[in-house]
This record gives sequence, structure tokens and C-alpha cells, in this order.
Amino acid sequence: MTRDLDFVIALPGQGVPGLVRVFSADFYIDEDAVRAAVSSQRMVNLMHLSSAIKVDLFIRKDTRYRQLEFERRKAVELAGVHTWITSREDLILSKLVWSRDTGSELQMRDVRALLKDAVDWPYLRHWAPVLDVVAMLDEAAK
Repeated sequence: MTRDLDFVIALPGQGVPGLVRVFSADFYIDEDAVRAAVSSQRMVNLMHLSSAIKVDLFIRKDTRYRQLEFERRKAVELAGVHTWITSREDLILSKLVWSRDTGSELQMRDVRALLKDAVDWPYLRHWAPVLDVVAMLDEAAK
């Protein structure tokens, strides 16, 4: 198990000071790094000061797919905390994209495991060509 948490956030540039203010008491957070992440639609790290748990904030990209993925998230309660998680299909597609971009076999193993349960195949088949991961999805589904 890794000791980090991953979150996708929709954060406009004007929201950066508020985010930094909210987290700065308990986390190492660099405002310039957050601004750079927002402007490039990339990831920024926070580090919890007392536990050293790393938090990755992925800035949601402004593509139609990433906006839809964010809209499809599911409200859940985990250990008494209300939060949101991505849908199984969107997690599969994201892991395929990460694997394509990084060559990560770990992401492909995760995809194969996720495909063992019921999935919305029409949704996957619609977005796989848009994201250029059709061959990888087909391979993982074997």
C-alpha cells in the first residue's frame, strides 16, 4: 500500500489562495507550485506535516472527457467520511492513459482486475478511441 492520497480537483486560478490557506496549517503546500499546476492542468503534491502522508492534487483538465468524468463521480462514505470517487469505467480509462503515457505495467494490472467485475462496455468503447487506448483496452480485456 502506498502512503498517499490522490484527488482530482476543479480549481480555477482565483481559488489558489483559498486552497493554500485551508491546507497550510496542517500541510506543506507551495502556492507557486499550486499556481503552476493550475495553469498547466497538472498535479501538485501536498505533504501532511505530522504523518508525512503525501496528497496528490490532480488539476482537472478542461477536455470534454475529463469534465464528464468529473460529473460522473459517485458520492460515497468511507470510514465515516463523505467523499467522491471516480466511476469504475473512468478509473479504467484513466489507468489506460497513465499506462500508455508511462509504460506502467502496474496500471495495466489494475485495469485487468477492474475489468473482472461488471463494467459499462458501451461507455468504455465510446471513449477508448477518443483517448487513444483501444488496443490497450482490448489487450486488458483478454
